[in-house]
Amino acid sequence: MTQQPHTVLINGKPNSCIAATDRAFQFGDGCFTTIAVVKGQLQLWPFHWQRLHKTCKRLAIVLPDEWQALLRQEAEYLVREAHVDAAVIKIIISRGSGGRGYAVGNGLSAIRVVTLSELPTHYQQWRADGIELAWAKLALAQQPALAGLKTLNRLEQVLLKQELLQRDADDLLVCDSRGLVCETIIANIFWRRDGEWFTPQLSHAGIAGVVRQYILQHNTHVHIVDATPQQFLEAEQVFVCNALLGLVPVRKIAAGEGFKEREFKETPYPLQLNTTLE
Repeated sequence: MTQQPHTVLINGKPNSCIAATDRAFQFGDGCFTTIAVVKGQLQLWPFHWQRLHKTCKRLAIVLPDEWQALLRQEAEYLVREAHVDAAVIKIIISRGSGGRGYAVGNGLSAIRVVTLSELPTHYQQWRADGIELAWAKLALAQQPALAGLKTLNRLEQVLLKQELLQRDADDLLVCDSRGLVCETIIANIFWRRDGEWFTPQLSHAGIAGVVRQYILQHNTHVHIVDATPQQFLEAEQVFVCNALLGLVPVRKIAAGEGFKEREFKETPYPLQLNTTLE
């Protein structure tokens, strides 16, 4: 009988069980990042490591320096063993096990989890055809201490996905509780108005994705702004992006409360986006 390839490594060993006392399970005490595998290669690995490092530092989780090499080796091992060209690698960092309450005890050791899964099949079609968005009813809570970070607490996105199931759209545009445009459920957003490019500030809510970071690093002229839905809807062109999607044009935004429907013509991206994600 042929042995099935491993799809989960916990601290470098094949395993699929986390202790009930683990703080990731108890409190969502940790962070994660999701990496596209294209032609057998991890995409934007330095940006993903920086994300993990930055988030663990903000959460005061001790992330050993040697994990940078270990995590990459473990991810590449899963890809090789599965013999796949395209896949998804997810890396989860937990603070570790210990304690019933919120207080962090002494001597906790972080746990790293690396998983392999299939790339969503419809993303390629989205890139080719574009997507339709609708306005979410749920607003993101403001928490500047955690804004921009991809922590394990994704309950807002869970609720938003449930809302999406009731809507005729591919994804939802989400505002924060101030009424400012943040992102979609799964992606960051960029728009062009009067020849200038913009993206939301994300200083109070939302997730600062690695593709967003890459774009901003290579396009310093992009304006990072607080924008109301009315200001956003003045856009001439809109696209969304994340590490698995790459870049996806927005074809239409459905009407919402006080907002008319908007349609957008497909035009080339003038930003410097020469990456394997395109």
